Amino acid sequence: GEPTAAVRREINHFVVVTAVGTLTSGGFIQASLVGARVVGGTEGSGYYSAALTISAPLSILVGAANSVLFPSMAEALGRGAEDSFRRQLHQSTEAVVVTMSGAIGLLMVLSSPVLGLVWGDRFRTAEPLLPIMLGAILAYVTAVPSVSALVTRGATHARMTTAFSITGAATGGLVWLLTAGSLGVLGVAWGYLASTVVSSGLTVLVAWRREAQHWLSPMLRLLLVTAAAAGGWLLPRTGSMSVWLAALAFLVVWGLVFAGRVRAVTAQLRSHSRRAAGGPPA
Repeated sequence: GEPTAAVRREINHFVVVTAVGTLTSGGFIQASLVGARVVGGTEGSGYYSAALTISAPLSILVGAANSVLFPSMAEALGRGAEDSFRRQLHQSTEAVVVTMSGAIGLLMVLSSPVLGLVWGDRFRTAEPLLPIMLGAILAYVTAVPSVSALVTRGATHARMTTAFSITGAATGGLVWLLTAGSLGVLGVAWGYLASTVVSSGLTVLVAWRREAQHWLSPMLRLLLVTAAAAGGWLLPRTGSMSVWLAALAFLVVWGLVFAGRVRAVTAQLRSHSRRAAGGPPA
């Protein structure tokens, strides 16, 4: 039937709140491009754009998966299946942590050859930017299931995610003010990372507590793998090992850290694919 005035107001409020959060996040990325142009000139902004072009598509992939996750979580919550809702949140977060930490971490280690392959050798100068921006993307994708969970809970929790986006943008802006003058485009990249880590970190923490998740182990493993990726990027710069050996070492560390979880996540993804295709679950 026709929704009541109160329902329409609630829907409009929800749409406005979520739109503000989306615009804040997307707007900050665009602002970072402007900032790179201001402090780095044409050349610096070109390097920044090259790094952003490589890193950003990874967030789009997770966002596409989230378009499937959100209706499923909303359906579970609508029929009062709290256990199913929380199980979906846990499984999707674990899947993102396991798969994306490996993919993004490997790209961090291989920043130099990837930039050379995609943009040519003259863009290898952007190498210090790419790992920082990939770190921001990893923080962002880790929080995507938590954003879906909180938004599904309604307007009150949607306002929280918007507030976190604004807080993150303010933090990133402060980092720009403090570092852009001395670090140039690199300071802009650090501001982008700070913004994403703050907004995503707050979102994950609230969902962790609100939905009674058991995420201590996967989050510690995520931090360990991220540190391994940073080390894998740094060691070839010191002459300790080749970039390809560093990449192999990273994959070994990732495999050991997530031993047992890779198979479980793979089984979950196959089961979801079968259900989406209309077949029986695994």
